[in-house]
Amino acid sequence: MNPCCVSFVGELAPTGAGWAEVAGERSWRVPQAAFHTRLLIAMSTALSPEPGAPRGYGTLPYEPDGSGRRQAHWEVFAGWRAELPTGLVDSLRGSTQRG
Repeated sequence: MNPCCVSFVGELAPTGAGWAEVAGERSWRVPQAAFHTRLLIAMSTALSPEPGAPRGYGTLPYEPDGSGRRQAHWEVFAGWRAELPTGLVDSLRGSTQRG
């Protein structure tokens, strides 16, 4: 499995170029966008949906502030982390140790 989708590493790392690109998109309909941009839009739609949002997809764990630096949305970050494979392993390990 590609490490980009396992945890916040590679393309999902806070320094990944895709965060700024996806934050600038105004719609989930981006057939010409780079792969990582489409990946982040799909992941935000699945992991932090916000159907009424103006851009039509979910909340991002990182978005640029007014100066272009990435700011974390910690609640969204925690939700994504819990659903990524490393977070699922942590939760499953805890449930098997209890039972």
